[in-house]
Amino acid sequence: MNWEKEYIIQTYENAAENLRLVSKRLINHTLIKEFLTECTELERAVSEMKKITAFAKFAIKLGNVIEYTHSVPNFAELSAEMTKQVNELIPIVREVFDDFDPDDLAEKLNVLRGELSHPEKAQSENDFAESALEILNLIRSVDEYLNLCVTGNISSDDKENFMEIVNRINALLESFDEPLILEMKNIFNELFGVIIARGSSRPDEIEAMRACLIVIVAKLKKKEVDVSQFIELARSITSRKEEG
Repeated sequence: MNWEKEYIIQTYENAAENLRLVSKRLINHTLIKEFLTECTELERAVSEMKKITAFAKFAIKLGNVIEYTHSVPNFAELSAEMTKQVNELIPIVREVFDDFDPDDLAEKLNVLRGELSHPEKAQSENDFAESALEILNLIRSVDEYLNLCVTGNISSDDKENFMEIVNRINALLESFDEPLILEMKNIFNELFGVIIARGSSRPDEIEAMRACLIVIVAKLKKKEVDVSQFIELARSITSRKEEG
């Protein structure tokens, strides 16, 4: 086993072992560890996990660990870096352990195994479909964070996770050249930057951000629905900012 894979698995294991592993948590830990250990293409496996809503936050964090192994690390600082990454993973791993019934987790991991058994596809329309599916799953998580913004209960950890998910969505949307999708993405990002910098949000900003997401979802799903009111709502807040 190469050091990169060993590092990734040990980071996950250390996070899991910081939790009280009883009953279904222990079963779920065993299932995930077995899945990660048997993967011959761990990076691709984590990419596939991002497409499943319940795995999205966990896969994003694990993806960050993978990105770290792509560079030649300062081995003297490796232990400290792993400790930091473990601490970031702990709350996410806790969510996965507690949210999944072991039978459901085993079923989803088997679906992932099936996906990974297919050879890599060349860049094609199918790749765009996969990107769209991942974006749609991530958008569901964004809506959860918008709810936290409304209540004012967004912690620094929530804010960091929010930023990671939005950055991932932005990266995926670069593959889509439809002007309306890009316009809604830009409006969303402008408002996102404002509320992150300010540390609070206004109801009209949250409404406009949700409108942007509704338009993006409709376009990605290629649904023939009238989203004109949501387009108008998204554009109206930028117009008010320009007038103000």
